[in-house]
Amino acid sequence: MKSYELDYWHMDNCISKKDIIYLNNYINKNYHHKEEVSLAATDTVTVKTKKHADTKIIYLKEIKNKIDNILTHSIDIAQYRFGYDIFQPSDLDAVNYNTYLSKKKWSLWLSR
Repeated sequence: MKSYELDYWHMDNCISKKDIIYLNNYINKNYHHKEEVSLAATDTVTVKTKKHADTKIIYLKEIKNKIDNILTHSIDIAQYRFGYDIFQPSDLDAVNYNTYLSKKKWSLWLSR
């Protein structure tokens, strides 16, 4: 299959369990600020909040050493497998650390 026929790309074992635990603890203790509730996704008709997440903002420079391999692989895949022009990440980029509550379990997601 040619890469341009794919809708997604999967990476196995991007980060060790030890680094995940470190990141969870570090971000929860050192985040810059929380995202304002007014910025959450809302239904345009009912104006009810759609997003039920706790979003903490941290700057990339603070966690880059733990996620550098993810950044490198993600940029490579976006540029060379899918043909996107990608700006290189800046140490001053804000990273969203999202914690979602779903069926009484928390799940985590980092996004830029």
